[in-house]
Amino acid sequence: MATAGALPAVRAADATTTHRIVVGYASDDSTLRTTAASDARRSRLSALVAAARPDGSLRLQSAEARRGGAWLLRLDREVSLAEARRIAASMRGAEKSIRYAEPDLRVRRLDYDDPYFSTQWNIGAGGVPAAGAADFVSAWAHVAPPAVKPVVAVIDTGYLPHADMGADYLKGPSFITDPTVAGNGVARGGDGTDPGDYCDDTSDPSSWHGLKVASLIAAQGGNGAGIVGAASGYARVLSVRALGRCGGWLSDASDAIAWSAGASVPGIAPNATPAKVLNLSLGGDAGVACPVYMQEAVNTARSLGALVVAAAGNDGLPTIGSPANCDGVLAVGAHTRSGDLADYSNYSSRVTLTAPGGGDCLRQGGSCQSDLTVSLGNSGLREPGVDLDHARFNGTSAATPHVAAAAALLWAAKPTLTASQVESMLLSSAKRFVSDSFCAIASGCGAGMLDPAQAVLLVDQPILTVVAPSGAQRGQSVVRFSATLDRVMAGTVWTWTQVSGATVSATQLDAPDGGSSELSFTVPAVRSGPIRFNVTAVLPDSSQVTGTGVTYVNNAPTLDSPGRLTTRLEAVSHQLGGAADVDADTLTFVLDSAPEGVKLSSSGLLTWGSAQVGTFDVVYHVTDGELDSPSRSLEIVVTARGGTGGSGGGGAFGFASLLLLALASWALRRTRA
Repeated sequence: MATAGALPAVRAADATTTHRIVVGYASDDSTLRTTAASDARRSRLSALVAAARPDGSLRLQSAEARRGGAWLLRLDREVSLAEARRIAASMRGAEKSIRYAEPDLRVRRLDYDDPYFSTQWNIGAGGVPAAGAADFVSAWAHVAPPAVKPVVAVIDTGYLPHADMGADYLKGPSFITDPTVAGNGVARGGDGTDPGDYCDDTSDPSSWHGLKVASLIAAQGGNGAGIVGAASGYARVLSVRALGRCGGWLSDASDAIAWSAGASVPGIAPNATPAKVLNLSLGGDAGVACPVYMQEAVNTARSLGALVVAAAGNDGLPTIGSPANCDGVLAVGAHTRSGDLADYSNYSSRVTLTAPGGGDCLRQGGSCQSDLTVSLGNSGLREPGVDLDHARFNGTSAATPHVAAAAALLWAAKPTLTASQVESMLLSSAKRFVSDSFCAIASGCGAGMLDPAQAVLLVDQPILTVVAPSGAQRGQSVVRFSATLDRVMAGTVWTWTQVSGATVSATQLDAPDGGSSELSFTVPAVRSGPIRFNVTAVLPDSSQVTGTGVTYVNNAPTLDSPGRLTTRLEAVSHQLGGAADVDADTLTFVLDSAPEGVKLSSSGLLTWGSAQVGTFDVVYHVTDGELDSPSRSLEIVVTARGGTGGSGGGGAFGFASLLLLALASWALRRTRA
């Protein structure tokens, strides 16, 4: 029996420590009717606590029987939550009759006086968290505000001051190279303030999109105004301008990605606050493959230790665009308050997970809850107006900053984490899709729904990092997944379980020291969507950590540059070539832009029955039905019969016009509702 003594002093709540553990036995302790039986139970619990530390320095201060076979244990000192979990795991492993043993966690009064906090279902506010909530409110109780807050770069429409954003809202430069897109005369590298992104071509007013995204991450809490950001007090937001009037250009966004992570970009001053997380609530057309320049920017960011998070897009299509479809990017779909995939959200084997975006449901009927998320805003229709403390916001643009905020929260809890470890924690902690949702019966939604409350609990556990190739060639390549713990733990038992994709025969090889495991298999010769394995490491103290590895069994097709076609003034018929696909998929040619009358068959036969004299461009690409190649341009030179050629006419497009059309095919558009 534990000896009596002074209990640890009562002090202000510290979410990172405890001196209490709750233990539950398989049978109700109402059978312990005698004092002797209760004392025997207390003595056994005391011995289990002492044995949990090799030096025997920890002591049980008291043990109190509770309802349903539970006992509340008080230790003689404060220990970290990580230590408390190790003690609890040791007790479970040593006593088979113990059904559970877990640290007792401090709770605090949620005294946010922000007027719209109660409406923020998306972060778990307003009572019992909704099925589709990402429960940040519970996650905050487990993470102390850090001395140095990690930076989240929001690459979007730029910085717009707002009274509810505070000192954690930082202004970055503009990366816009097109003066028409910039709309304010500010050259690249200058002030990144958002002057308004209205588009007269489409009659769209200014969206203040960058402010809305930033506010979901870092709006101030407890200041009596507006809303509470999901990582309020835990992260800083660096607002970088890459979108402007009517959208922007992917190449500008790619430079913003590299710079935001800490890389040098010509003409831009060095970044004094490199970001750990890059939020991209933007994207190009769904289905267009990731361009090389964008992939290289993502690679640079990852090499500098940053996590890149991008919106899957709002077309309601079974494919996504760039940058979400680039290797090394966490692609975020959107789900509703009731946990169904939002009807606008793209879905694909490239989607990593979903997060709250709000809006209408794709599959749920009467059970659908279609509330939008709540952000800050501005009243201006063109130029900035007055601050709005409450603006409705939905889309994968709204879902993405939830994932970025969760990643920042993990880095706030443990700054030494790597980007791969943060990614692994987000995936392995994701919630199951609700049973009546689209994602419960279909693929293309990733690992599950974002759950920051579970993700932060993984920080104190041994950290499991899973590495898997992003893509594989069907029927030929051998794929290797590796899982590694951040510490060697002899006696660890590893288990790999396939959860999606065509069934493969895999070989497992565990390291003798228990610190890692490798899985290898040959990719099947059929398209199967993502091949996903869950891996579980059961540690010597009987606790376990889990992770997920996935490879996408498809590769984007390639297309060679076609060069020039010279022909006389007559009907044109030309078979295009240069298309290839390492997966041996059937490819379809698609016409992007061309002079009037030009036709392109699915097999690549280009015809022009009414060719005009002049020089013209035909822009096209190929697709395998899921991924597209980069677009290519064929220059057609049409000369007069027996002549030396001449200028175009008769309604044919000029070269400059076609060049603009080609460029427009790569123009970014905001992924907002």
